[in-house]
Amino acid sequence: MATGNLTVSELAVYQNSYEEMFSEELQQKQSRLMRTVQLFNKTADKNYYDRIEKITVRKKTGSHEKVISDPASYQRRFYEYDTYYSDIVVDKDDMLRMANEPGNAIVGQMRQAMAREHDAEIIRSFFADVKTGDDGSTVATFPSANQVAVDFAFGGGGSNSNLGVDKLLKGIETLQANEAMDPSEPLYCGITAAMERALKRDSDFKDFDFNNSKPLTMRGLPEWQGIQFIRCEFLETDDNGYVRCPLYTPKAMRFNAPTLENLRLREDPDYHFNPHFYIASRFGGNRQYENAIVEIKCDITV
Repeated sequence: MATGNLTVSELAVYQNSYEEMFSEELQQKQSRLMRTVQLFNKTADKNYYDRIEKITVRKKTGSHEKVISDPASYQRRFYEYDTYYSDIVVDKDDMLRMANEPGNAIVGQMRQAMAREHDAEIIRSFFADVKTGDDGSTVATFPSANQVAVDFAFGGGGSNSNLGVDKLLKGIETLQANEAMDPSEPLYCGITAAMERALKRDSDFKDFDFNNSKPLTMRGLPEWQGIQFIRCEFLETDDNGYVRCPLYTPKAMRFNAPTLENLRLREDPDYHFNPHFYIASRFGGNRQYENAIVEIKCDITV
């Protein structure tokens, strides 16, 4: 049965329920990757953040020596945001009544869709060019020194491979050499299902000499060498088709806490007054410290 011609009071009841349930869902269930990066609140359509560079410490050599001052060194990073939306038309009374039901399926699906877009934006920002300089006119690319080759193997002679222990150890070594790992900070790695399968088949990863747990007896992957594995199927590929696996600490990325611009249940005369569930949210992210992220290239067909 078609839903059209709701009274004003009926539409208001459904609208209030929709707003309450979606806001609650958004607060309680974040995207998979959002908890792994730095979150901040946007204050304008465009923001900038001054990244402080290394500070020099000097040894005092005499009581009357002149103090040597160093200029503060920083790099400005610019952040821009985009609006993302979803609009679903409802043409049956029972679907509309979901707006008043606990665990609203429509609200849950829309929240999950928006969360997937949050993860996709974070992944895009891991290796994308970033705007720097006082006015954002300078572009900083991701450094090749922070990449682990698709055929990397200790001792050389490797061939194209999926994610494995050698590549993870090389990634950790790179972060340590960059002085980017604080012992108190967590370490994260975004992986696909194919990468998870490859690690579970890696003899070193499942060997008790390297791992105190039993990876093949559990769903997902256990923490290994301090790395928490976050499964995400939105990882990007490079120009050669190799998946770009990010290994990073939280300070590598800044992501603004998404703001709801519009959350509405409305009737549309162009669709015979059938109600629409509509949501619009504005968010964006940017890589903050290149030295705190490593790109591990993986051939997931192996």
